[in-house]
Amino acid sequence: MSRLMGRLLAGAGLFFIAGTTLVPIPQQELAARLTPWWCLICGDHGGQDVINNVLLFIPFALGLRVAGLPLRAVVVTGGLVSLSVELLQWSVVPGRDASLSDVLTNTLGSLIGALVASYRGLLLRPSKSAAVRLATCWGALWLAVQLGSALLLQPWTPAAELRGFWARRVFGHPRFDGQVLSATLSGVPIPTDSQPVTPEMAQQVQSGRFDLQLRLRSAQSGKWSSVVEVLGPRGSVVAVEANRGDLAFQPPMRASLFRLGRPALRISGALHSPAGTELTLVARDQGFALQAEWTSSDSSHVVRQALGPSLGWSLLAPFRYTYGRETFLLTMAWLAAWLLPLGYWTRHVSRRPFLSWGAALLLVALGLGLVPLLTGYPLAPFSEWLGALLGLAAGAAGYRSTAYFEARCDSRSTRESC
Repeated sequence: MSRLMGRLLAGAGLFFIAGTTLVPIPQQELAARLTPWWCLICGDHGGQDVINNVLLFIPFALGLRVAGLPLRAVVVTGGLVSLSVELLQWSVVPGRDASLSDVLTNTLGSLIGALVASYRGLLLRPSKSAAVRLATCWGALWLAVQLGSALLLQPWTPAAELRGFWARRVFGHPRFDGQVLSATLSGVPIPTDSQPVTPEMAQQVQSGRFDLQLRLRSAQSGKWSSVVEVLGPRGSVVAVEANRGDLAFQPPMRASLFRLGRPALRISGALHSPAGTELTLVARDQGFALQAEWTSSDSSHVVRQALGPSLGWSLLAPFRYTYGRETFLLTMAWLAAWLLPLGYWTRHVSRRPFLSWGAALLLVALGLGLVPLLTGYPLAPFSEWLGALLGLAAGAAGYRSTAYFEARCDSRSTRESC
């Protein structure tokens, strides 16, 4: 049964790899050809790509190992599959970056998946002492991720000259069809055509707390058209972009220093008015929250997104993400996924349930209470606490399911089906 499950997992993993790496992106063909084969952290989102490329091959390799393939053979297979994908991207699939970095990180992901599968007995059926060590290490890792995410979401600006730009033409993206009438940052006009910003504006951006005020004439645009930007050496530092009928406000974040994703605040429906309608937008970066107010045709709207350590997932999303109404659900799922193994291993420590579960709850309080306070964010909202508790509960339920199947497989009448 386990070998069959391994084959199914490996097949699903291979299908997912093909679906995410071999889909053409014609509008990025020139940029892909300019990417050197030997680069290791490529482009403005190179750090994000490295992490996602490692994660991409873990399920495939885990399935191969569970299916019975030796560890070394799993790693070699993962490397060969990655090399094949890169050759197809280089020669056949337009718009995809082929690089040495992808082969190395995919192979590393294959090694991690094979190792996890090799130690699945320890991970799924640990002794009480091993369960304590696993829960402790996993909890410490989660706290480190929470702390790192909190720091990466904080404002950061490169120590270099900044330039302003209105309706910049970006290769591979349509130009904004509307009209920018005025653009100021905390009352200071933003230059229109790649001219240096004033020292006062640079200080406002570096402080991470400012108001970006725009007057536009609306128009339906394509995907990710630049409206107004403050540019640094490696692209936009502050930006408002049009994404079809929506606007997106992207503030400065430390994540760009490590070439990770920089999520934006989605301003839904801001461009749905008839073409030529005047629109006033005020977007605010408050350090601990993003907020936008927009007025059009005598109607006013406000959107707001609180920032916090639990939004680390948004820095790794394999696509351009904008915070919206679904953000709290995705954050709950992220926290539940992190806390599920902790609940599973905590349930194995049955001698002192009050002590072990008390420690698990204390860990949750540290991650959702103390870490935000230490890094300048408010306490986590109720939905995040609920997601963490659901993860712990799901882990405990997983322990009961594992115990049931172990007892069932030990029975002579059902051993053949296991």
